Amino acid sequence: MEKLIITDINGFGDGVTRIDNKAIFVSKTLPGDQVTIKNQVDYKRYSKAQINQIIVNSPQRDLAFCQHFDLCGGCQIQATKAEEYQNIKMKIFSNLSRYILKDHVSEIICGNHKTNFRNKAVFNFSPNTLQLVYQDINEDELVIQDCSILEESLQILLKELQTILPNHPELKDQNLKKIFFKSLPNQKAIVGFDIKQSPNNQSLLEEICLELEGHISGAFFFHSPSSHFAVSKPKWILSPDNAYEVIDQIKIPYSPEMFFQSNREVMQLIYQKISLWVQESGAKNILDLYTGVGGTLLSMGKHIDFGLGLEVNANSIQVAKQIKKDNALKHLKFQTANLPRGLKNALRNQVKFDLCMVNPPRKGLGQKMIQESIQSLPDQIIYLSCNPSSLESDLKQFEKDGYQLKKVEVFDMFPWTNHFETLAFIEKR
Repeated sequence: MEKLIITDINGFGDGVTRIDNKAIFVSKTLPGDQVTIKNQVDYKRYSKAQINQIIVNSPQRDLAFCQHFDLCGGCQIQATKAEEYQNIKMKIFSNLSRYILKDHVSEIICGNHKTNFRNKAVFNFSPNTLQLVYQDINEDELVIQDCSILEESLQILLKELQTILPNHPELKDQNLKKIFFKSLPNQKAIVGFDIKQSPNNQSLLEEICLELEGHISGAFFFHSPSSHFAVSKPKWILSPDNAYEVIDQIKIPYSPEMFFQSNREVMQLIYQKISLWVQESGAKNILDLYTGVGGTLLSMGKHIDFGLGLEVNANSIQVAKQIKKDNALKHLKFQTANLPRGLKNALRNQVKFDLCMVNPPRKGLGQKMIQESIQSLPDQIIYLSCNPSSLESDLKQFEKDGYQLKKVEVFDMFPWTNHFETLAFIEKR
C-alpha cells in the first residue's frame, strides 16, 4: 500500500495529500503525517479517505484525549500538540477564507478552556442499543460513553443516562429521537426529550427524572431541534426555578426556545471586543440586527446613548424587553421585525444611527438584503459571523456599495474543529 505524506490541512480540518496531482482529503490527519489510507471515495476534482495506518507521526501530532476520537466525526484536530494548536487553526482558517479575511488575520483568539467548555449538546437516541449515539465517520452508530468537551455537569448527566436508558425498552416503541443537554450558571443540568407528548410518555419521563434526581433541575418535551440547538414549543415536565444565562453580569431568563452560544468564555471575549470597537468608533446610537435577547446591546449598554435591537423571534424580544425593564435600561429599545424585508419599515421615524451591529444566520445577509437595505444602514458596521464563506460573500457586496474592511478578529468558539466566529469592522469610504 502506497505511503502518502500529508502536506496541508484544508478548511474542513482534513489533511491534504495528492496522487497523480489529484487532491485527497484524509480525515484526522495533520501536515507532516505519513500514512496509508482506506475507504477512498473519488469525486471529479478530489477524493476523500480515512487513515489506514500512520507510518510516521507529524511533528504537530499528540495523543487525542478522547476515547472516541478515531471514529467520532467531531473534534477533527484533537490530536494536535498544545503548542501547535494555534498554527493548525490558522491554517484551517486561511484555507477556509478564499477572499480577503485571511489577509487581515494573524492569530485566532482562543479561550483558556479546550475541555469542559460546551454548555449544550444534542445526542441521538438509538432504538438498537437504547443508548445515546453520534453518527461516526463510517455513518454507523457510535455509543458515546464520555465527551470531555462538555461541561462537567453534562458529562455526569451523559453517564447517568447511558446507565438508565437501557432499563426502559419502552422508549423504543415510543419513538424517542433525541435528547437535549443544557447547563446553566445557577442550575443543575437541564434535559429535553424529543418524543411525542402524551400522558404515557409524561409518566415514563417523570420516572426517568426521578432516577436522575440530584443531577438535573429541569426536564421538558421538545420537537425538532434546529442546527443551533434551540428547540420549538418545549413543554416542561420538571420546571427549573429561576433558570437564567448571564451576559455581562445581567441575568437572562432561560428558555429552550432561545439561542445561546455553547461556549460562554469565548462569547464573553467577543462581547468585550465588540464593546471596545464601539468605544473606539465614538458611536453613540447603535442599531443591532438579529439581536436575539439583546446580548450585544447589553454588553455595550454603558457606552452608548441609544440602542435599537431588531429580531425575528417574538419570544426573544419579549425576554429582551423584560430584561430592559428589570435593569432600568431606558436607553435600549427592542422590537420584532421581519428581517431582512421589514428593515425599512422598522427604521421609519427612528434616530440616525452611527453604527450597525449585525449577527445574521449562517447563510449571511445575502446580496439582495444588502442591496435593499444599504440606504438605511450607517457608515460603520460590525458584522459577527459563524460562517467565513457567507461573510466573505457579503463583504464583496458591501465593497460594491462603498464599504471597506478595516479590521477582523477570529474567535475559537468551537475548539478542535474547523468552526470559527469571525468579527469584522467595515466602514464607508
